[in-house]
Amino acid sequence: MSEKNIYLPYLMKVEKITQEAPGVKTFKLKFVNDEDSSSFNFAAGQFGEYSVFGVGESTFCIASSPTRKGFIECTFRQVGKVTSALATCEEGSIIGFRGPYGNTFPIDQWKGKNLYI
Repeated sequence: MSEKNIYLPYLMKVEKITQEAPGVKTFKLKFVNDEDSSSFNFAAGQFGEYSVFGVGESTFCIASSPTRKGFIECTFRQVGKVTSALATCEEGSIIGFRGPYGNTFPIDQWKGKNLYI
């Protein structure tokens, strides 16, 4: 079995849209391919590239917990071309996701400390 091409996006179905504030939405995204869902892992602090096919892609953190499997969430503000296209998506729409990328938060080093984020 070959490794996944990191340049090809996972196909994600917009399962739920939550309007957080004017111009701010959270998408709950489920993997279209069950095999992708079962093999996907990420750590707190990582991000991805979210794409609307034919428009482009934008970078956002993965907003959901890595302990909750089978889906990811992203929260974005409508400010540009790609985020405006994302904002027109409806539940059931298919978008792309590449990732996870980036470093993780050093959670073990933060235990017992006062943090403000």
